[in-house]
Amino acid sequence: MVMPSQMPPPQDTGSEISPTIPPARVVAAPRVPTAELTTTPKRRTFTAKYKLRILDETDHAADTGTVSAILRREGLYSSALTDWRRA
Repeated sequence: MVMPSQMPPPQDTGSEISPTIPPARVVAAPRVPTAELTTTPKRRTFTAKYKLRILDETDHAADTGTVSAILRREGLYSSALTDWRRA
């Protein structure tokens, strides 16, 4: 592709100056998006034993950073702990 700055100067055909128009740029059409997910994701379910183990572990955690580390390790949000404590 020739950039406009690399195009040779127009030939002087007289006193009339005509602006040079760069050639049209052809762009490929966008692809049709494909579905990445083949099945519908399902919500995880947790047993009562698992919930109690996580609640006990977070209750005995030394500080907030430790609780955050537990939640990251288990792939949970703090709202899950709140819901489990209310139940």
